[in-house]
Amino acid sequence: MKRRIFLLLTLALLASFVLAACGGAAEPTAAPAAAPAAEEPTMAAEEPTMAAEEPTMAAEEPTEEAMAEEPMEDHGDMTSVGASAEGAASVGLTCLADAYNGQMQGTVVSMTGPFTDEDQVKFESSVKPFEDATGIDIQYEGSKEFEASIGVRMEAGDAPD
Repeated sequence: MKRRIFLLLTLALLASFVLAACGGAAEPTAAPAAAPAAEEPTMAAEEPTMAAEEPTMAAEEPTEEAMAEEPMEDHGDMTSVGASAEGAASVGLTCLADAYNGQMQGTVVSMTGPFTDEDQVKFESSVKPFEDATGIDIQYEGSKEFEASIGVRMEAGDAPD
């Protein structure tokens, strides 16, 4: 008799595991806003009621008019922040300000990226004004296999600057 009860309990436990594993994810419930200070115990147990929820409309995309009305933070002319030592220093870019002040002149920086052929020429020409203003020499190495090779180079201790 004990063996039979043990077997039934084991089967019931296994069935509950299977049903729990196959069941869908529970829907998250919202936490109550504020718990009552003190509740008086009631004699009768209350059954929870399930109210049918009305589907809500999806939030509408903001229109251009609404976006134009929202105030935006004024950061000044951010395009000129990195163009000078004063601009860099004004936003806390001290290393960049030091570079503009000539403190890093003669430094060679190796850079690796995905640009090759015409894109590499365009990239190097876009970096030229920075090199002229700071005296830093940027050595660019482009490769179509950049994403695959960068991890290998980092693991080997040969990462670019």
